[in-house]
Amino acid sequence: MINLNLAGEWKLSDGQKKISLKCDLPGDNYSALIKADKIPDPYFSQNEKDVQWVAHKDWIFERSFIVSDELYHSKQVLLHLSEIDTFAKVYINTHLVCSAENMFLALDINVKFALKKGLNNISIIITSPVKEVEKLAKIQPLFIPYAKDLNSVPYMNLSRKVQCHAGWDWGISLIVSGVYGKIELKGYEDCVLQTIYTTQIHSKNKCELRVFSEIKSLVETKKEICVCFDGLEIKKNISLAIGVNVVEHIVPIQNPQLWFPAGYGDQPLFELKV
Repeated sequence: MINLNLAGEWKLSDGQKKISLKCDLPGDNYSALIKADKIPDPYFSQNEKDVQWVAHKDWIFERSFIVSDELYHSKQVLLHLSEIDTFAKVYINTHLVCSAENMFLALDINVKFALKKGLNNISIIITSPVKEVEKLAKIQPLFIPYAKDLNSVPYMNLSRKVQCHAGWDWGISLIVSGVYGKIELKGYEDCVLQTIYTTQIHSKNKCELRVFSEIKSLVETKKEICVCFDGLEIKKNISLAIGVNVVEHIVPIQNPQLWFPAGYGDQPLFELKV
């Protein structure tokens, strides 16, 4: 598999192109504007009120990148976006490759059709969450109550977005737009490991760690899937079907090291590899 990391320096501009500046992704529009001295510190004095205009604008994150021959000739190339906040359209070389409206869902999109060898451009257009929730409110068959005493704008509860961005009893209102987590292209030939997650089943002096691997395969094939955890290595030979496959490994742990509250003991961490 070939990975091209798209994190780093991007360009941020508003929908009218009146503002244009460098920004870092993963990141958000408010942080970039503060760093560029375009807005004052919103946590100082009454500045919170003076920066609310940011949430009423659309914002564009864009950058260029180079696609190598090796990546271009991969059978599939996935664009992985861990988290887009929130209402967005993603373009590569003017091709619309995906839309998003839920910041809690990661996206894996086949974008091979939109790529070309050499120089490419990606744009992520995030529309104003304030305007988007207003549209959603208008199409509801009934009035939907919202947290009037907490949120600075109505109907934010109609969005799949962090609710305290619109203010809470303990925090100010900064309705940010941004891209968080991993931003990368993944080229592969037959299959790709998309994500892993775990559960734990505890008993006296024992823990059964269950590791689930989601593997997307283009063909029917056989692969060895290996899980490594704290010196243990567990291998499985798996027949993969076309589509998404879920593979489970069970890792037995004797005398597991449990976490303690701060000041009462350690919080040990372990590396898990698939």
